[in-house]
Amino acid sequence: MPYYKISPWPFREDEIVTLYWISSPITEENGVRNMNVHFKTDNGFKTIKCPWGHLPLLQISYKYKNGRITNESNNLEEFSVSYNYIYHADVSTCYKIPKELYPLVPAGVDIKELCYKFKYNNIIYFLV
Repeated sequence: MPYYKISPWPFREDEIVTLYWISSPITEENGVRNMNVHFKTDNGFKTIKCPWGHLPLLQISYKYKNGRITNESNNLEEFSVSYNYIYHADVSTCYKIPKELYPLVPAGVDIKELCYKFKYNNIIYFLV
């Protein structure tokens, strides 16, 4: 989507930031739906409010420059999990995720989303 741009863009010109998280939609008093979009910069995190209609422009883990998505993504590992081998699964708030795994919590972001926690091959996973 090279023609679309998130505006206003609060970062420095040509600064590359990574989309880290998109919060659940917020309905403002005037009925407009927005969402908080959390970007990771070299200095930590910065949150911007975007209209809900910007959702198609946003891809978690991708890098953005001057309000536009780049073709670069952080290296992510993808794997399959067999539901038959999942143990100790539950749904809880993201506050239960260890802070070292989810840096938005210590960054002071009000996280109300739910996550799915499960154990697979003796490793605990969190889906947010």
